[in-house]
Amino acid sequence: MSEDKQAKTARKWFKERDFAFLLGGAVALLILQGVISQVNSSTANGAPRVAGQAVPNEQFSIDFGRRYNIVVATYGSQSRTYENLKILGYTGKQSAEANVPMPSSSSGYFEKWLVAELTDKRRVYFPLNQISYLEEVAPSK
Repeated sequence: MSEDKQAKTARKWFKERDFAFLLGGAVALLILQGVISQVNSSTANGAPRVAGQAVPNEQFSIDFGRRYNIVVATYGSQSRTYENLKILGYTGKQSAEANVPMPSSSSGYFEKWLVAELTDKRRVYFPLNQISYLEEVAPSK
């Protein structure tokens, strides 16, 4: 087989392979679009579903006048609960807590941390990505 014929055969094989990859990619994208549209249509009204039923369409806001237990994720599968905290705000340039001294070499590491107050008035700072959930504290009697 001549070199020219071998080169033509190789080019033809690569073109067929490229077409197969393109066709396979297009099919995969269509399947992915179908899955996404199915998920979106099941929550079209914006409400999530629990046990096959739509959750009541009521939205709630966090009442920052109340006190909360804050559960944070620690290393591994452990968590820690901080009890009876009042949420004050967050750290950063746009924050009312901006006057809290933080190391200038942190390069923004301490920006957007949640700031909460313990019952003895000490403050606790939480990285937002470590907060698992908030639990309202029962009103004191």
